[in-house]
Formats: sequence, C-alpha cells, structure tokens
Amino acid sequence: MFRCFIAIDIHENPALRGFLEELRGLGKSLKVVGPQNLHLTLRFLGDVPESSIDAIEGAMRECVSGIEPFTAVLSGAGAFPNANRPRVVWIGMEGEPLKQMASQLNGALAQLGFPPDRHGFSPHVTVARVKGPQQREALQRLLARERGKEFGVLDVPEIRLKRSTLTPTGPIYETLRTVGLS
Repeated sequence: MFRCFIAIDIHENPALRGFLEELRGLGKSLKVVGPQNLHLTLRFLGDVPESSIDAIEGAMRECVSGIEPFTAVLSGAGAFPNANRPRVVWIGMEGEPLKQMASQLNGALAQLGFPPDRHGFSPHVTVARVKGPQQREALQRLLARERGKEFGVLDVPEIRLKRSTLTPTGPIYETLRTVGLS
C-alpha cells in the first residue's frame, strides 16, 4: 500500500517565486511548499495497493482522451476555509479542460471502486499551510492584495500519478506514471 494522488506539476516562475518568498517572510506560522512539490491535485486517492497502478494509469488515459495539451493560468490567491480562519493558502488555476479532466477522472476511478471526491474539484495549487495564528493579519493583507493577481501561464502537456511519502520535514513526491494529453 502507498499514498498517492493524480496531479499536474507546477513549475516555479518569477511571479510565483516572489509570492512564495513573501509568504516565507511571514515567519514560522506558515509552512511554505517547496518549489519541487508545487502541483495541482486532480484527485487524491489515499492509500492504494501497488497492484492497482496499471488500472489507475488506465483511468488516467481514459480521462485525458481527446484532450489536447493546453495552457492554464495561475490566478488569484486565497485561503481555505477562508481568510479569517486560514488553514491552507492557495493560488487559483484556470484552464477550461481542468474541470473536464477531473470529472472524467472521477468517473473512471469510480469504476475501479474509488468513492467520489466528497469535496468536489476546485482548481488550486496549495502554496502554504498555516501552522498558527501569528501573522494572521499580515497574511490577510497579503491575500487581499494578491486576490486578482496573475502568477503566470503554464503549459499542461501531461498528468502524473504521484506517490506521497510523509516525513517529519515534509512530504516527498515521486512520479510513478506519466500520461500525456493527446
């Protein structure tokens, strides 16, 4: 068994790097995601048996069938559940095929016995986790300022099945399978 998810890798660019540096400047109450771990999760799968990798790859191929490589925009910053009680800081991601892929992936994975995603799909990139209330007002001001900002354009040529190994210093992600868009 291993913990895994299906994602689109995000590559750091100057605008995104600047935002991450500002978040780091708010202190230890935020755990900022390292550039090597930036991604948009299409679907979190949890713990799965290693024997299911081929079937999951098949579901991934099914969900991207007929979808050409596309361009997505990293746009806007916010927090879950909200800026007054932030637990996760995110940057939004816009690209028409994102929701289509997530929906098709849910259908294909349901046939493999994975229950539907109970949270629904909200295209975003997690950039930090809030560890404490310190600097909350500074974070709220930063998010208000960056609410409508564009953080770059991203080419999306593929999706990836990733293994997540949790460690005391943070997660380590390993790509197990890559499926190109057609």
